[in-house]
Amino acid sequence: MGWKTLPHVPQRHTLAPNQSVLIAGFVQTWGTTKRIVLHYGKSLRWYFLAVIFAEAGANAFTSLSVTYMNVVLQMSSQQIGIQYLIVLLCTIPGSKLGEIITNRTNPSISFRLCLTFFSIVTAVAAVVLSSAQMKLYCYLFGVFWGISLGWFYPTEDLMLSMICPVGQEAELSGFFVFSSNILVWLPPLIFTAMNESGISMQWGLMSLVIFFAFGIGLLSFMDKWENIRSERNNGKDSVDVEIVAASE
Repeated sequence: MGWKTLPHVPQRHTLAPNQSVLIAGFVQTWGTTKRIVLHYGKSLRWYFLAVIFAEAGANAFTSLSVTYMNVVLQMSSQQIGIQYLIVLLCTIPGSKLGEIITNRTNPSISFRLCLTFFSIVTAVAAVVLSSAQMKLYCYLFGVFWGISLGWFYPTEDLMLSMICPVGQEAELSGFFVFSSNILVWLPPLIFTAMNESGISMQWGLMSLVIFFAFGIGLLSFMDKWENIRSERNNGKDSVDVEIVAASE
């Protein structure tokens, strides 16, 4: 049913003479990568680099926190389920908070504030939730983690939609998915390595803050939001010319 409701989209590209369909995708991806560096070096380049680290930290939080709650806080599966129900419900006010802050500032500032908030909550939780006697406080931190996640994902997607060059939305969505999965393996590896070395899991959980910090730092290299929006609008013609050229 969903497939049948998809709208008809005209063909935007044709194969160049003597070009194989097997390598066309790689050629197009390489060309887009060069355009990002050359024409969108102050926006998309830093955004995708920031996503690599921010997504690694956010995705790892779900798996690592389960291990932490089970081993350090000695929470049962039922208690962990309640904890994640709280997190899930609190993503709703988190999304609303992200909307308010984004409207009052801009997506770039809002995303950095979200990562800062996520970092502070995780760091404080790693210090406070040190033993099974503190498990009840974990539900309180679940509220703040839910707010962080509810703020994180909509703002991240909104930012991409507002800086993505016109005509390349689908292709750059693929770049986004690729960037969001590059380093997802690293936080669990660090957490496991630290634990196997006898380092407290508290420090392992706190290691997620490093990835959020990298994300904040990389986003800080982006140009002013007004300039980024202008860069996107000015880049429309060059993108259209390249598409027409490819078609010819």
